[in-house]
Amino acid sequence: MERETGDPFESMIAHARYNDVTIFGLKSLFDYGFTSEPKDALIRLVSQGVRPIIAVSPKFRTIQKVLIAYSGSMESAKAMRRYVQLKPWRNVDLRVVHFGKSDDSSVQLLKDAGEYCRDHGYSTETESVDESAKDHLVEYAQQNEIDLIVMGNSIRNLIFRHLLGDTVLNVIQQSDRPLFLAQ
Repeated sequence: MERETGDPFESMIAHARYNDVTIFGLKSLFDYGFTSEPKDALIRLVSQGVRPIIAVSPKFRTIQKVLIAYSGSMESAKAMRRYVQLKPWRNVDLRVVHFGKSDDSSVQLLKDAGEYCRDHGYSTETESVDESAKDHLVEYAQQNEIDLIVMGNSIRNLIFRHLLGDTVLNVIQQSDRPLFLAQ
């Protein structure tokens, strides 16, 4: 029997240089005592360039409906592009959702994002939800039977735990479905 030794995060960081995606268990960082500081471990992975990350849920799900949480930020746009270009699941229905107050600019952003996804061959709907992503994204995904959530993460926001960083960490802790995290 062989056992690996050393820091698992250093190993993940080293291997991420030569892989298109990194996969880990959604709950492994937070629920199994894998690390004493799970939030810091996630920040370390992301800040060292480990992305995109697919955080898989404990229960198997066939991926048919994908939610792209789209704020209009460069990070959320990059996450959407990485997902669409990588095509990890090809025959899925995409729903691009903007959480927060809707205005003319968010309407245009959603329209442009939907067109981008459709131009890449995806069946795509767009929607604006007048609630915060941090408090309502997981609930929205459950109510709409979403199988995978795509989110962007900003290194700066994760490090300082501002808006999107808190949202990503909150969704990782609460979600019962897989996540595609990119920057």
